[in-house]
Amino acid sequence: MASTPEKHGRYWRTRWRHHTDGTQTFRHVDKHHVERFLTWLDGLEERDVTQDDPRIEAGAYLTAGADDVTLTTLARALVEHRMTSISRPIKGSSVSGYDDRIKRFGLLGQVPYEEITADMVQRHVHQMRIEPRTSTGRPYAANTIRETVSLMKQVGAWARKTGRADTDPFIDVDLPKGPPPNQGKFLTFDMYRRIREFAISEQYGDMMDLIATATGMRIGEVLGLRADDLGEDAGYHYVRVDETLTARTGYGPPKNGKPRQLDIDPDTAAMLLKWRGDRRGSMPIFMNTAGTGPVTYNSFSSAWDRMVVRALKAGVEFPDGIPTTHWLRHTYAAWFLSARDEAGAYVGNIYDLQYRLGHSSITITIDKYGHFDPAARERAYRAAASVRRSFAAAATPIRRLRSIG
Repeated sequence: MASTPEKHGRYWRTRWRHHTDGTQTFRHVDKHHVERFLTWLDGLEERDVTQDDPRIEAGAYLTAGADDVTLTTLARALVEHRMTSISRPIKGSSVSGYDDRIKRFGLLGQVPYEEITADMVQRHVHQMRIEPRTSTGRPYAANTIRETVSLMKQVGAWARKTGRADTDPFIDVDLPKGPPPNQGKFLTFDMYRRIREFAISEQYGDMMDLIATATGMRIGEVLGLRADDLGEDAGYHYVRVDETLTARTGYGPPKNGKPRQLDIDPDTAAMLLKWRGDRRGSMPIFMNTAGTGPVTYNSFSSAWDRMVVRALKAGVEFPDGIPTTHWLRHTYAAWFLSARDEAGAYVGNIYDLQYRLGHSSITITIDKYGHFDPAARERAYRAAASVRRSFAAAATPIRRLRSIG
């Protein structure tokens, strides 16, 4: 069967489902579904389907031209070339990182390379932007899409330059813009409370509170807390942050390489002591349900995704997009900077926030959260007004300025 661009556009990202009532539906599919789909097609002859069943056509398209040069095969060839032939590989630190991007090509990666069009690529990017993934309930992030398209464009340029292909279908494809700078997204009090209502367990809810309302710690730092990291000094409860637990590397130092000690309120201290129980020493504070080790990053992230999906189904609206786990940290920063005392004066400042978040430079904190700081505008207004009043009160301002120092 001859393949056409129209058929590509119809089947390149679909997996057909045949229901008992005779209806047919399709849904988004990534590369890891292809092998399962082809196995399913092998059993079609034993089923009661007609020859014009659209699944037959889709299967014929997918199985035809298996030896053709595809975007996936070219991408893997480029990665192998860059990793083995030159000293400075393309952006990305490991082969596994490239594999993740190549998987995002989906069925577009299986289309014969010479038949890929710019329109097909744009539709693929559009689907990545709007279609929720089954695992998380939200579309791909802007940076993820940008990395994927960037690799496609590099593959296209390299294939044409080396004579592996005569065309470059990505040359006219615009690289998606990343997220706007300095625009960390955060949750309002009401949004956070609604998500908190759907906490998978009391422990996950308390871990959320520890990040969003008490410390602003990174998720890995919360997971890496050990029993002896809690303490009290001069009447202040504190938690010591000197380790982080990640999905890939396990325990390690904090992101900036420096330990820090965060003062916490009595309620937060009581919550941590509750989860610590009678454990001491290097035992983790937050244990998994089996009691065999710490809660993992994947477990926390999966629980968060389920909470957000439940909130969405309950009608909670998120105008700035589907919240991710990192929004908890942004939320803490926004609430910290907007906190007021009983007299109405702002009590949080950007320098204290830098320490609590564990940023290596104040520049990072200002770039990320400076636009959250309502006190900055008030301080600037008061300073400008003070300068103006001082100038107006000076009888001979120039002479007075010269005499200073």
